[in-house]
Amino acid sequence: MIPDEIAQEAWSLSARHLARGQRDPTKMVAEAIAQERQRCLEIATECCGENSDVVRKIADRRWR
Repeated sequence: MIPDEIAQEAWSLSARHLARGQRDPTKMVAEAIAQERQRCLEIATECCGENSDVVRKIADRRWR
């Protein structure tokens, strides 16, 4: 079961893309991943400091 706040964010993200005429679901998913990565980076930076290994790994786009 998907929590309501996640479903609501997914609808919001999709609506923004559809309103711009975007129909490619890959771009929608990519935007959501980028937003989540940024959110995680902000949380990790606040908790661990900007020089921590965790923050550097999240910021390194080659890391998976």
